[in-house]
Amino acid sequence: MTISSASVEIDNFVAAVELLREVFVELQSLACTNSRLHFAMRDKHFVIGTRLDMLGGIVELLKLGQEPLRILELRRRAKALIVELGDELEQFALIVDDDFAWINVAHTS
Repeated sequence: MTISSASVEIDNFVAAVELLREVFVELQSLACTNSRLHFAMRDKHFVIGTRLDMLGGIVELLKLGQEPLRILELRRRAKALIVELGDELEQFALIVDDDFAWINVAHTS
């Protein structure tokens, strides 16, 4: 991987961390008024926050540059965390989406 492509990949990781954090914060805010979401997130809240912090730490290590084998492992772990967190947050977002769809149906009936 060239230095330029490595830099682009790190920028993509940074963007992914920021986006996942924004989604997580928004879902936390929605959980305050949505009991289904609140109970769904209750047990996962700490774990997701910890994994977001871990992902941020991995990205910081990638920025510093490491041994090639270490970089490969960090990249693999970052990609896996992004996919896992994205999937989990999507499941919570679907709860909110279902609730809003139900509310819209109730209002149009």
